[in-house]
Amino acid sequence: MEHRISTHLYLTPLNTDHAGTLFDAVEASRESLQKYLPWVQKLTELRDAETYIDERTQLANTEYFAIMQRNRFIGVFAIKPARAHSTCEIGYWLINKARGKAVISRVLGVVLPYLKNVRQIDYVEFHCLENNKASIKIAKRAGASLIECYSTKSELNAAPRLMCLYRTYLQECESLCSGYTRFS
Repeated sequence: MEHRISTHLYLTPLNTDHAGTLFDAVEASRESLQKYLPWVQKLTELRDAETYIDERTQLANTEYFAIMQRNRFIGVFAIKPARAHSTCEIGYWLINKARGKAVISRVLGVVLPYLKNVRQIDYVEFHCLENNKASIKIAKRAGASLIECYSTKSELNAAPRLMCLYRTYLQECESLCSGYTRFS
């Protein structure tokens, strides 16, 4: 299902047709992306982009989208199941050129009402590295509060990193959740 955010901004289901543009996007933004996303180190050729997409789109109860602006790939947005009932996790990444332009805030302005009113989700979680100030700011702008911090370690990064869990109760985020734009 495609999610129209504005005239030129939309989410479309991520599939292997996006592998080439995803790979190019990672290459163009590799240095900044790998600060926060350990999988970037393993994505070194086109078939790695195909694997990245296949692995994510095969996960049960998970929706991955290409973020498109003016028909150009600018990132990935995901809705993933969380441990708690009626809760989901939001994940995303953007190319360098798309950052600082309120893209994710605009996406959330459409997706959060959809999650609340159509999918009947009560809580949305954001898992942010403690030093990812931009993601923390987005979580807080969506009404999320810090719930806990936990140590995480990926196979690619030997040093543990501190991850912070932010959660918002969608019934209380009326400013973002009151409107619902029908997805096409």
